[in-house]
Amino acid sequence: MNTLQTVNKLKSPHSQQLNSIIWPHSSILYSTSNDGLLCAQSVEKGSVLNTWQIKYHTLTKASYCGAQNLIAAGSSDCKIRMFDPRMNEENHEAQLILKSHTNTVSSVKFNPSNSQIFASVSFDNTVKLWDLRSTLPLSTITQHTAQLFDCEWFIQNDETILATCGADKELRFHRW
Repeated sequence: MNTLQTVNKLKSPHSQQLNSIIWPHSSILYSTSNDGLLCAQSVEKGSVLNTWQIKYHTLTKASYCGAQNLIAAGSSDCKIRMFDPRMNEENHEAQLILKSHTNTVSSVKFNPSNSQIFASVSFDNTVKLWDLRSTLPLSTITQHTAQLFDCEWFIQNDETILATCGADKELRFHRW
């Protein structure tokens, strides 16, 4: 029988609930929280390597793009923030802030086949497709009838599909 076994436990530097984790490298783990922090932690030692903070707002789900060396995170202030994990200053601001949603950005995901493209979903019931080279969304999809919680890319052969889900209890698939 296959079972999961706890092999390690890290103390979180966050003061409120965690909303997402990103583990792009064997030695570093990133986490977002309701306290507005994006934290980089050593997996081996548990020490905090770096933090980025937005005041008075929650950081929701985040996504990492290795090709661009960026972490994108949604937030409760309707914005998407891009952080460069190579920055070593503590508590610095995001490198890029994008605003087009009108409610909490609940999730952001980079397209695994095109590092310039990412999607965001929001409590404003919309899906937005973005290109890093622009501060405006490429497109907005308004087919959901309630808050959106998550999105995920699927790529097979030459087809790229974005799946979205939310409070309307529907999974929708969008071909790109």
